Amino acid sequence: VVRQQLTQPHSSVAAAAENDAGAPAVNPSGRHPGGSRVAQENISRGQMGGAAKEAAAVAAKAQNEKRLTAAKRRQMEAQDDFDDLDDVAEETTSDGLLPVGHPVKVTRAGEWLGDWAEILGVHTPPSSDNPTPTYDVLVKPMIHVTTVSDERGESVKDGDGHIFRLHSLWYVIRDKVYPSEVVELRPDVDSDAAKKVAEYRKKYAQESWYRGAVADAKRRTSNVTVRVLRGGDVDELAVPCADADGKNAAVGVGLGVDEVSTPVDVNLYWMHDVLQHMSKFNPTVPKGLGLSLGKSTAVWFFHTAKSKRAMANNFNKVLLPSVRKGLGSKDAPLRGGVLYLDGKKLGEDPEECGFPGHCHEYQRVCTWAIDKGVPFVFVAEGEKYDAEKWGAVHHGRREPAPKGCGCVVM
Repeated sequence: VVRQQLTQPHSSVAAAAENDAGAPAVNPSGRHPGGSRVAQENISRGQMGGAAKEAAAVAAKAQNEKRLTAAKRRQMEAQDDFDDLDDVAEETTSDGLLPVGHPVKVTRAGEWLGDWAEILGVHTPPSSDNPTPTYDVLVKPMIHVTTVSDERGESVKDGDGHIFRLHSLWYVIRDKVYPSEVVELRPDVDSDAAKKVAEYRKKYAQESWYRGAVADAKRRTSNVTVRVLRGGDVDELAVPCADADGKNAAVGVGLGVDEVSTPVDVNLYWMHDVLQHMSKFNPTVPKGLGLSLGKSTAVWFFHTAKSKRAMANNFNKVLLPSVRKGLGSKDAPLRGGVLYLDGKKLGEDPEECGFPGHCHEYQRVCTWAIDKGVPFVFVAEGEKYDAEKWGAVHHGRREPAPKGCGCVVM
């Protein structure tokens, strides 16, 4: 499992690459990456189809240019000559500055670098005394290898307030003067710039799966907040009343889960990795119709003494104590108790845990509960879990999936 943190996608080009890959684009700068009123130039002369179309395009461009100031037009007219490249440059900020994540060229020791570079933040905003802005620029060498940080570099904060760790090969050049030492890429007029942007987008889109794995692994070692209900909260919750077909559900007079449940912090960093202590079996199977053998794509996991101890640690020393601490107080601390999730009793032992799918990794169980909006239910010592009452209360999935969160395939 990759245990690295995904840096927040802070590049406008990265956001466009996510769109190319079919994933929702993330643009922390808060501005639409292609929202500028840019003259459309993505149709080459060979595609114009005649002088009339060319004249109409030129006229439309001239009309749009009248509505743009000369300063904004330098950043807003970024359009690629390639079919797979959309608008690269964002609209500039209200003060005419380059936005965070904007692809640029930058100098180092007086020489223009060929590596990928983007705006990290404004170092010195322009003023009446000094109208020339300076920028901090993030340089990413070897983007053909990866666009995902290995979390081994320095920790930085961009102009939008996002804090992240750089790749060990990335670095920041600070206080670069515009436009003598840093200038925006112009893919609309520079074929090399257009090629560089297209290559970055392609690599960024190809690594979407890896980026998601890194983010998921980082989340499973971070501090998360789950929702927890008490055993006696069942009478306060809203009860959906549906007809015989299960439709036309109407909420009763009770309260909802958010109003009744208590937020509880659980630090997943202190949970042990169960899978690395389990034994694995990858059987050999006949390959095709021949006599040769090959490894099966299915991997079987079996618990060992170490993996059971790791699971017991995660339940008894991290999850359950965190719930008790979040629900109790210094004057009235909670002890003992039982946890339920989605109507199933959780346990420290894989043979006793009744959660569907035998989710032995409580890191994934917690993140699953958060994503699905399903609260834990804590039943203190001396109390009883009324399965019939809880079954009538809508506090989880209406139709529980037979495989649970799918954390471990046995």
